[in-house]
Amino acid sequence: MAIHQDMFQQSATGDADFRKVCDELCTAQPEQPRLKTIAAVGAYDATIGGKGVDSRRLTGVVTYLLQSGILIDPAFDIDVVNFREKRDFLIEDKSADLVFISLILAQHIFRATYYYSERLNELAAQRRDYRYIFGTALSTENSATAWKKRIQGAGAKVVATFGGKDEIGTHTLAANINDVSLLTLIKTPDAHMATHVDKEDGDPDDGGFELRTKTELSRLYNLAAYDLPMPWLGFAAAPAYLGQVKNGLSDKTVLGVNARRIALKL
Repeated sequence: MAIHQDMFQQSATGDADFRKVCDELCTAQPEQPRLKTIAAVGAYDATIGGKGVDSRRLTGVVTYLLQSGILIDPAFDIDVVNFREKRDFLIEDKSADLVFISLILAQHIFRATYYYSERLNELAAQRRDYRYIFGTALSTENSATAWKKRIQGAGAKVVATFGGKDEIGTHTLAANINDVSLLTLIKTPDAHMATHVDKEDGDPDDGGFELRTKTELSRLYNLAAYDLPMPWLGFAAAPAYLGQVKNGLSDKTVLGVNARRIALKL
């Protein structure tokens, strides 16, 4: 099916508009699998079309997925998982079709990085800005193996990440060429996000940090992902799912083209 860009012009204006677009696309392609459950991990807000930092990131991700021919059920459900709510994705067992990982450190990279405990919730309650407490915390289960195992256990079909080489990304989830549980569609940029931050901004009431970076898409991705809605994104998918959706993937986005090319080789 040819998907016209004007179908997405209002998709980011609000949740209802986005669900309407999802419904139109799903109705037109009833045989195509759909993503229905979404885990927004590390996000503090996750409303489609919302003004918060994580909401805007997630909105960009799901809109780009639709543009790429990856369908989302109009009755989709978003589950926000973060330490502020005393939830640790790596020790839970809930399923999710789409896992969006928003700016989570992959390892201890400086002295202020520590493991999560409920003591941090007490500390955060005493601070004006909780993001400085939870933003540098790691799960006690944190490891590349634990992330891959958890995502596979969740039954995730697609994974989207926001971050650079110091954060959880495709390099964490699909680093071993012998591990094909997830296939990289667009690589996480091989760059330290912190070295490119021009401004750290954002209202804590609106969710995560707003990181304004100097680096353009063309430099981050070596011209390999020129149409992403924002920099610092990475995408991966389960092989079986790619095989199921390959005929509906769009040739109008880099993600769609990459996903179809990989799927045809399976």
